[in-house]
Amino acid sequence: MGPTPPAIFYLLLYIVPITAGIVGGKYLTIVSTFCLMVGVLWAEGVLTMLAMTGEFRPSGFLLGMFVSPGGLVPLLIFLLVALRVSKRRQSLPTR
Repeated sequence: MGPTPPAIFYLLLYIVPITAGIVGGKYLTIVSTFCLMVGVLWAEGVLTMLAMTGEFRPSGFLLGMFVSPGGLVPLLIFLLVALRVSKRRQSLPTR
């Protein structure tokens, strides 16, 4: 398979998880929507690695992209805090 055009890369990286989050946000709770977005991003990573290398490695795609799983912990904590703050702001009464 040849090089991936940048538009397809950004479509997979940003637009698909965001769309899943928007649709999931209408029907699911905030934590469920977060889990849905993480799951979609993980599935995209696995499918991207399958397309790039021809190997199906569902547990090792992060290492194949030279990203340590431990390096994602601060990002996940930030996302959970952002979701919590967003929920508190939505529950504040408007004037």
